[in-house]
Amino acid sequence: ASSLCASHKYGAAEEPLRRALAIRESAIGPYHREMAPALTFLGGVLRAQGNFAQAQPAYERALARNGVDAPTDDQSGLSDDQ
Repeated sequence: ASSLCASHKYGAAEEPLRRALAIRESAIGPYHREMAPALTFLGGVLRAQGNFAQAQPAYERALARNGVDAPTDDQSGLSDDQ
């Protein structure tokens, strides 16, 4: 998946990345802190494709694995008028 991302082939990278994530999740559990880098990578791939609705939960899951709360809408720096 990383070589596909390096070539900016994000759509092609998504499926292998999701498979790798599922394998890692089954091996170490979905709440293990070592899941954070893979979830962050998935969030980046989704964001690069413009799929922000799916990227956000991946990033939030990554933050949770590191014991960090995701920012609320108030803390994100974004407002409804942006």
